Amino acid sequence: MRLWLVMLGVSLLRAQQQAVDYSRLEQTAHAELRQTQTPGAAVAVVEGDRVTYLKAWGVANIETQAPLTPDTLLHVGSSTKVFTAAAVLSLAEEGRLKLDAPIGKYAAGLHPKVAALSAHQLLSHTAGLRDEAPDGTRDRHD
Repeated sequence: MRLWLVMLGVSLLRAQQQAVDYSRLEQTAHAELRQTQTPGAAVAVVEGDRVTYLKAWGVANIETQAPLTPDTLLHVGSSTKVFTAAAVLSLAEEGRLKLDAPIGKYAAGLHPKVAALSAHQLLSHTAGLRDEAPDGTRDRHD
């Protein structure tokens, strides 16, 4: 989680300065990888529509020790949930969405049972939805 906060700090700093020294971000990434015993990580800092920083550390495969590179394709997994939640909460803060209103009010074409659920239920994982992989089995990668 600290890495995300550093990335946000770097993004805000980038908006204020022309040149950014990413050495602190790199130090934090290395420390986090060691502390969490994570084999590798990739970080991108995006400003507007362009990537201003892109770097990878560690390995992509612990068995082969293949290095992780900025071009390595990674499974996104659950990391998009954080961005989705932030977007929904921003809309709620702006008054454009009510967290307890049925989501069918904001998205057309949903199954009636899903349309009746609220954003709050979905974000707090209290909607009662099952997480199933496309083949009908339980998705263990969530």
